[in-house]
Amino acid sequence: MSFWPFGRRTLTPRVWPARAGTWAAAGRNTGKYVTPGTIPIQSYTGRQSAPIGISGQVSGVFGGTGDLTLSVGPLGIGTSWSLDQAGISTSVGASDSSTCAVYVGPQAIQSFLVAQSYAGGGDSIGLAGVTIQPGSFIWAVWSGGTHNAVATLLVTGTQSVLAAAS
Repeated sequence: MSFWPFGRRTLTPRVWPARAGTWAAAGRNTGKYVTPGTIPIQSYTGRQSAPIGISGQVSGVFGGTGDLTLSVGPLGIGTSWSLDQAGISTSVGASDSSTCAVYVGPQAIQSFLVAQSYAGGGDSIGLAGVTIQPGSFIWAVWSGGTHNAVATLLVTGTQSVLAAAS
């Protein structure tokens, strides 16, 4: 006579709880789905200002050609950026021999060029008095960069966004 397991000859089937993270563990949803109400755009009549912050920073890695294009700009209806400056830098630093062209507009073309820096490894470009809306961007176009180096474009200034009337 076998006493496995624990003195019984047969195992009785047992119901185990469902594994965590599965649909079975979530249980049946008997609740009603409710879509939150939509606030009409006409309700946003006020404006709020804040620093551009992390929205104005972007980084990228130089490829084998040594060329890189980065861009940042405002997003959302009614958002605008009043710019102070754009900082360009690379992980190589001051010894980087790359050049960087900075454009402000919908495309990085010659008619929107605002600055050309021969210190692509680190420089500041003054943009005081420039205001842009969604659809316009600040473009930084590096040439002659070091393969696998990281380049960063950092834009500072103030953003203005729509806010609900109070």
